[in-house]
Amino acid sequence: SQIPVMSGDNLVGMITELRLLKAMLDDPANIDRPVKELVEQTHAAVSPDTPVSRLSQIFAEGNVAIVLEGARPAAVITKIDLIDYLAGLSA
Repeated sequence: SQIPVMSGDNLVGMITELRLLKAMLDDPANIDRPVKELVEQTHAAVSPDTPVSRLSQIFAEGNVAIVLEGARPAAVITKIDLIDYLAGLSA
């Protein structure tokens, strides 16, 4: 799981569940750290019109896809989302 991090109207990165849990286990005092210190660049921005075929390349690079409408995140697409979508096509 991950969540986009914004600075005003700008997407600055993602915080992953793994990164957050690791920070908390390493030092519980990390709860008071600024969010920006946990941000990772593990995403690729796509538009709502991006072909589904582009997602496999994004995932192969270890990223998730963030669907942007204008400059604002509208959705996060992960590997499991793509698997669910493809499974639904064959059902």
